[in-house]
Amino acid sequence: MSFGSNHNANINEMMENRKRMLEEIAENKRKSDQMKIDQLQSSKNIERMLEEIYESMPVIVSLVRENNDTSKEMFALFQEMSTIMTAQSEAEAQDILDTVTEKAKDLSDTGEAVKNLYSYGKFLFMFVKEDIKSKWGIDLG
Repeated sequence: MSFGSNHNANINEMMENRKRMLEEIAENKRKSDQMKIDQLQSSKNIERMLEEIYESMPVIVSLVRENNDTSKEMFALFQEMSTIMTAQSEAEAQDILDTVTEKAKDLSDTGEAVKNLYSYGKFLFMFVKEDIKSKWGIDLG
């Protein structure tokens, strides 16, 4: 029985196929290991972020409560500003506007709320002026 070059070619081809398969297996293992490392790092990052959030929760809760308190107080001031519409005179309307604006200044550090509240009050004031003028014929200027 003679093993010719055909047999050697088959053995060489089988060896090459086996070598490629082993290289693929090794590459797949490297990729799998890298994925595990990446997932572990990602998990650690997520854990760190969750720890930071957990540690900052007291501050977040405090800010939310403070904001809620401020929002309630601003809403109360808007309601109080609406009493301008019940004013019987320009002086009374102006007094309400000034009082509520002053309270808003004490409440808000940013000034934005004060500006919004003052604009609302001025709108109501202009409305009252026209109403007083139409009811009693008095021009408030």
